[in-house]
Amino acid sequence: MAFLMEAPEETSNEQMMICGEDYINCAHPTDMIESASPIEPEYIYNHRHGRHNRLLWRVSWRVEEGKYVPMTFVIDTGAPKMLYLSKKAMDVLESYKGQEVDAEGNARVSDKVIKWDEDLCQQWVTLYGRKCAVERTPSCHEPANIIGLKLIMRLGMSVSDSQPFFSFQPPRSMLHA
Repeated sequence: MAFLMEAPEETSNEQMMICGEDYINCAHPTDMIESASPIEPEYIYNHRHGRHNRLLWRVSWRVEEGKYVPMTFVIDTGAPKMLYLSKKAMDVLESYKGQEVDAEGNARVSDKVIKWDEDLCQQWVTLYGRKCAVERTPSCHEPANIIGLKLIMRLGMSVSDSQPFFSFQPPRSMLHA
């Protein structure tokens, strides 16, 4: 599902990230609420006259078999790391066991969704069978979740001037191990 959202010209709080109707600080009110089935991904082009434009991707993260948590991500080509998660997203994901996929493609339950690499002193998650570094969203961008350029490239994003404005090849119906 794709949307074009026209955000207001001015706001009373310039620090607030305006991201269209139903979205406050680049999050949907039903984000982070577990469900038994994934949501239909939403591809949102948020246009703010005279300011900046944003691409938002709202998608479910399969945290365990039969458990999905919807999240909204700002697609940010200027973000140097792969994935930034808000404090709330980190807390939610840390409460699940998660899955891992071995070299043969077999899924198994892991101890956590967010893991810690002792050698690199880095948090990471498995997305589509590959490790993906995770950082906390910088305080100036909280509470947004951000997908940075390296993960954008890995996901195979392409941009268009018509709906759905952006997509991924292969198509991504949810985030998962």
